[in-house]
Amino acid sequence: MKKVFISQPMAGKKLVDIEAERCHISSILEEVGFELINNIDSVEPKTDGSKLISQAVNIIKMSLADYIYFMPGWESARGCRIEHTIAKEYNKKIIYNLNEIIGDDK
Repeated sequence: MKKVFISQPMAGKKLVDIEAERCHISSILEEVGFELINNIDSVEPKTDGSKLISQAVNIIKMSLADYIYFMPGWESARGCRIEHTIAKEYNKKIIYNLNEIIGDDK
């Protein structure tokens, strides 16, 4: 099964809001055969030190993925930009738009 990591802007958001944004996308990805790598458990860091730890954990999880899906707004989020740079440098398959993998019928 193809594994996918979702890079999602999270700064300043509550866990419930992050999960709500991700719910629809996750179900579509699973429907077309992707296995999701959970990276929500390291959300809501309070200090710069814990933000860096959270980012490091996400990079480790991202390393397990075959694909990285960048949610809208990723360009404005520091963590997502870091993940994007790493994904490109390590030749991960990048998805910017779900239609790239499912077509226009969803």
